[in-house]
Amino acid sequence: MDELGQLNTTRPQLRRAFANPLTAEHIRLRDERSFSASENCTVLSDCDQDGRNSPRYMIIGDQPQGDQQDEVEGLVSRDRWVHRFWLWEFLSLFTATIALAAIVITLTLHKDRPLPEWPPLITLNALIAIFSSVLKACLALPIAEGISQLKWLWFRKIRPLGRMEDWDLASRGPWGALQLILKLKGRDLAVFGALLMLAAIAIDPFAQQIIQYYSCSMVVEGSHASVPFSNNYTDGLTDGTTGLPKIDLQMQSAIYIGLLNPPANTSAALSYTCPTGNCTFPSTEDGATYMTLALGSECADISSKVRYSVSTTNYTKTRNRTVAEIWTKASLADYHISLGNHSTGDASAVMQSSYKFQSQFQSSYLYKVAFLMRAAHPRPPTTRAFECTFYPAVHTYSANITNGVLIERLLDSQRMDVLPGRFSGFTLLRMNATISDGRWQDCKSAANGSEEHSIGIYYTPQNFPLVVAYREGIFYLEDISWWRQPCVYSIGHLATLAIETAVYQFLGNETVLFDAWTGKGEGNLWSVNLWRDGNATLNTVQTAMDGLGYAITARWRQGDGISTNAGPLVGTALKNRTCVRVNWFWIALPASLLLLTTTFLVLTIIRTNLDSGLVWKSSALPMLFIGLDEETRQSAGRVTELDEMKAAAASATVQLRETKDGFRLAYPKQD
Repeated sequence: MDELGQLNTTRPQLRRAFANPLTAEHIRLRDERSFSASENCTVLSDCDQDGRNSPRYMIIGDQPQGDQQDEVEGLVSRDRWVHRFWLWEFLSLFTATIALAAIVITLTLHKDRPLPEWPPLITLNALIAIFSSVLKACLALPIAEGISQLKWLWFRKIRPLGRMEDWDLASRGPWGALQLILKLKGRDLAVFGALLMLAAIAIDPFAQQIIQYYSCSMVVEGSHASVPFSNNYTDGLTDGTTGLPKIDLQMQSAIYIGLLNPPANTSAALSYTCPTGNCTFPSTEDGATYMTLALGSECADISSKVRYSVSTTNYTKTRNRTVAEIWTKASLADYHISLGNHSTGDASAVMQSSYKFQSQFQSSYLYKVAFLMRAAHPRPPTTRAFECTFYPAVHTYSANITNGVLIERLLDSQRMDVLPGRFSGFTLLRMNATISDGRWQDCKSAANGSEEHSIGIYYTPQNFPLVVAYREGIFYLEDISWWRQPCVYSIGHLATLAIETAVYQFLGNETVLFDAWTGKGEGNLWSVNLWRDGNATLNTVQTAMDGLGYAITARWRQGDGISTNAGPLVGTALKNRTCVRVNWFWIALPASLLLLTTTFLVLTIIRTNLDSGLVWKSSALPMLFIGLDEETRQSAGRVTELDEMKAAAASATVQLRETKDGFRLAYPKQD
């Protein structure tokens, strides 16, 4: 038998041998320049009778025998199962699912929480980046293998040979995938895989957008805040000389501060604690934090009540000349004060004040102060009058401390009943509900006093409420109702009279004189400041009186000398931290790609089973073994350079079909 016949006879055995996994020493690429038909070789296709072919693979050395052959066959069987059932691809998708789950779990554990205190080299972003990289890599494998498998199915029909390289590039990365999309124009399942390959580029930037950071406040364990509030004030003294009520030194200091350096609000005059500078307090559903005593003020422009009178005065000037000057007198009858426009002395009065106590009947204010003032220039001067009413009230606030500043927002204000002094009663207001631990609690009376209902209120025949006891057993009057201490807001009688006396002494009888020589007002500093060179307005007067009210309120709330005080309120100290905000929208792309990649792989498997059942995927061995048929090789001629191969492939048309020698990329059959 000739040499060619021997090769043809042994072809089935060769095909079985080539199915075995061979090491690099079993094959080599031969060139026709170093090969002759006389060489003892076994080739992958028929040898030419002259022994000259284009470069082909040939087997060299011995084939596996005996136990080695059994071992090789076992490996082949195992690899066949892994390969045909796409186990590596499904394992890759399973790993991608775990990576996506790890991202979701990590984000869920840290959502709206402070950044974890990990070692410096490990950050939350780095962890997400690692998981997303694993996800991206695991998605790339089934996509690439699917595109490679579809390549063989595509060539089952008559196709240009040059497209083989396009398919190969598409399975390697985004650039090749884009080229394949443009060339196939959406007419193959492989375009779906190529689109997935392109979309996978965005996994990393999308993953980085999932996490955003913001400043948040976290509770500091073991650290607390406090803010003072009060529901009663009883501190008052009696002057040993005059026998009149007087304020203590702390209240006197508060009034001086209120007159000379008025605080912008009550919060600015309070002493509170917040170790971290940011603190919160328990609040009700409508935002109320606490209720407290307060001194309010309300000023009005009563210039319309000023009455003017005119008189003429004659006096002699130099050179025996007599001059008549017209006097204009402005009076405020309700307060018995007046101002003229001239004085024979060196100075003339430009501001007068007076005071009005509450009536002998129940009222809603403590005292009123009126100011009558005019400018020193021009003539005739403009006279203005203002009346300010001070009243005790119960204010409801929402409160928090931010950056070390107590911020209070007034939600509600209820005026208290002021009882006449001859009844020796209290300034009093009984609430229908009060706040406790961030919840509203109704106020209900009890027939008998107890540790909880410890404040007794008695109504006089004139229906004036009086606080007659702070615990059971002091007074035994009929018709006493007993209330919980937080429900009753009161100011003791002596404290009420002391405040009235103090404000009268500071504001109730003030005079500011204008010195024509110096051009300035003279008098107590707070009165001169209030006059404002004759330019006082309702707004400036109201601001000054508010400052006095804020200072007195702060003293009422502070706690010194206060009996059965309800405050202070204890809150929570917060610390600014960097917290994690999760934008779940950005995880939609990785999750969608995982689902779509799974779909693409399943569709590829189904199409493979419906077509030929050949599962070659991206393996290089099919190309080595099937090769080009003889006719195609001969038409290409002798090619050794890559550009020569591309040129030959561009003009060749092939079809993957089964021949008597197995599958070949061959010229289409001629019908």
